Amino acid sequence: MCPPKNANYETWFPLVRLCCATSSYWKLPVWRSFPEETQSVFMRSCAKLSDNRRTSVAWMFFVRRWRRRGIRNYQRTNASGGTGVGDERRAMAAAKKRALTTPDLVLLSLLAERPMHGYEANLELERRQVRDWAGVSRPQVYYSLEKLARLGLIRCAENEEPQAGPERRVFMTSGKGRATLADALERENWTTQRERPPFLTWIALSWQARPGIFQRQLERRRQFLEKELAREKTTLRAIRKEVGHRFHEAAWMVGLTIQQFRVELKWLNKLSREIHRRAGARHPAYVGKAGE
Repeated sequence: MCPPKNANYETWFPLVRLCCATSSYWKLPVWRSFPEETQSVFMRSCAKLSDNRRTSVAWMFFVRRWRRRGIRNYQRTNASGGTGVGDERRAMAAAKKRALTTPDLVLLSLLAERPMHGYEANLELERRQVRDWAGVSRPQVYYSLEKLARLGLIRCAENEEPQAGPERRVFMTSGKGRATLADALERENWTTQRERPPFLTWIALSWQARPGIFQRQLERRRQFLEKELAREKTTLRAIRKEVGHRFHEAAWMVGLTIQQFRVELKWLNKLSREIHRRAGARHPAYVGKAGE
C-alpha cells in the first residue's frame, strides 16, 4: 500500500496519521513501505501546510509519534528545508564526549606502565600526589576508565585473580591508546599557557585591603610556602630513592616546584621590605582618557 511519487499527500496524510495513532512502531507497514524519497517529500509538504490549523495540529501529533518511535528514514527539517543548528550541536556534543581530558591522559599514561584496576589506579595516583600537578579526583578515574574502554584506548588485561566486580577489572593501555596519547602530547597548548595563581589576583586587588591586612597575608603566604617546600623536599628524596637516579620526569617536576617556592619566598622578603613605599600610579591611562 504505497503511494506513487506524484501522489497528493494531503489525501494520504489522514491515513498515515491514523496508522501512527493506532499502531506501535513495529506495526507501521504503511509508513515503512513508503519509499524514502516519498517520506521526505511528504514530511516537507506537511511542514508547508502550517497555515491550516487542523493540519498543523495533526503535524505536531505525528512528529511526536515519529520521535518517540524512532523512525529514522526522515531527517528533521524546518519549513524552508534546512536542518538548522540541531545536528551541528549534537555533533559538537558528541565530539566533546570523545575529546580526551587531563584525567583521561593521566590514566592512559599510568596504565601504559602496567595493568591496574580502578581502585589500584586511584591508590597509585594518590601515592604520587597527583592532585599537586593534575586535577584528577577519585570519581573521575572510574569515569575515565569507562570512557577510554568505550573508545578502545584501553582493554581488559589477563588477570588470574577471580573477578570481584566492575572495579576489579584490570585494564591496560592498548596500541591505539598509546598512539592517541602520543598525539595529545604533541599539542602546542601544553607549552603556551600561563597559570593564574590566586595569590597574584589577591596582589592586584590588595590596594583595597584594610590597614595591616597586606602584611598579615604576606606572612600567611610565607608560612604556607615554607611548609610546602619542606614537603616537596621530602617527596624529592623519596623519588630519587625509588627511581635510583636524578634524571627522571618526577624528579624534574618536583625540582621545578622547589625552585619556584624558593624564588617566591625571596620575592616575599623583598615585598615585606618595600611595602611601606607602596604608592598609587602617577600617570594613570584609562580607556577613553588617552587624548585628554
